[in-house]
Amino acid sequence: DPTAVVAAGGQALRDAILKERLLELSAEGKRRADMVRHGKFLNWTESSVHGVCGASPSTSCPARAAYRVVFPISVNAIGSNPLLAQNKGY
Repeated sequence: DPTAVVAAGGQALRDAILKERLLELSAEGKRRADMVRHGKFLNWTESSVHGVCGASPSTSCPARAAYRVVFPISVNAIGSNPLLAQNKGY
């Protein structure tokens, strides 16, 4: 019932929108950006690695570093604008 989510508002509404974007834009490459924007990227990757890093939940995966949520700024961009500072961790 779509009206129940709209009436709920708040986090339930944001989660419903993210789910709808996942379904509608699955081939567009938008999921990572959505997860980063809403502060869910690290939790999302931790919950979706089963079967990727190991064959079972007991198999450990490499730790996800928080600094890897953002990309590094290119050397060319930093060289052309001295006011830019490299993102932390790079």
